[in-house]
Amino acid sequence: MKWPKQIKSESNEKIQSGARLSFTADKNTLIQIRSCLNVSVLFAGGFYNLGLVRICGSVPAETMVKVVDKRLEEFGIDSSREICAAISDGTPIMSCFA
Repeated sequence: MKWPKQIKSESNEKIQSGARLSFTADKNTLIQIRSCLNVSVLFAGGFYNLGLVRICGSVPAETMVKVVDKRLEEFGIDSSREICAAISDGTPIMSCFA
């Protein structure tokens, strides 16, 4: 398991070397109707799982975009400059990332 500081430094190295990044966001419902969002960053040759983000109640797509952006920023990744693709299983969410 890699720690957040290690992921942050390694992802910054990849960004500096010109690597293209994409991310996946997948909403999961756990026991007792608790929801979370799993965010992963993908690059040529591997990926980093940035962990789960707790979601309370129903979350519109626009709010989910803010949650993902905040999670990426926690790891030093600027979604507007360093992400070239977004992958999710929901059409409304995909249209908000476009």
